[in-house]
Amino acid sequence: MLAAAAEIADRILLATQPASTETELAEMVRIVRENTDRDIRFTHQLVGIGDHLPFWLGKQGLTADGLRDAGAAALLPEDPTAAADLLEYRREKYGIDELVVPDELAAAFAPVLDRCTSPVADR
Repeated sequence: MLAAAAEIADRILLATQPASTETELAEMVRIVRENTDRDIRFTHQLVGIGDHLPFWLGKQGLTADGLRDAGAAALLPEDPTAAADLLEYRREKYGIDELVVPDELAAAFAPVLDRCTSPVADR
């Protein structure tokens, strides 16, 4: 599906499982890049920030500790600067320049967003 999308899309949502790792994220990007010479941008959905998770993940029996232990790429660190640095790294390395932030995470994400929109010298 990623190879097919690479042929026509300008942007691809990296639809991952909640516990998908950075390695799995990188593999998805690799598949796309190998199937196009165009500059495709990527979107990724967050599943948590620190210990803050959307209600639906708890209904699936997932916890922040379990996601951390699994190395879940969609779980950002609690520290806003560390989270912003990780997002910048992924923007530069993979081209992930758009995030889907569930409404339940909006308040926890606000300090991260502040860091992302601040000049680097202010971090």
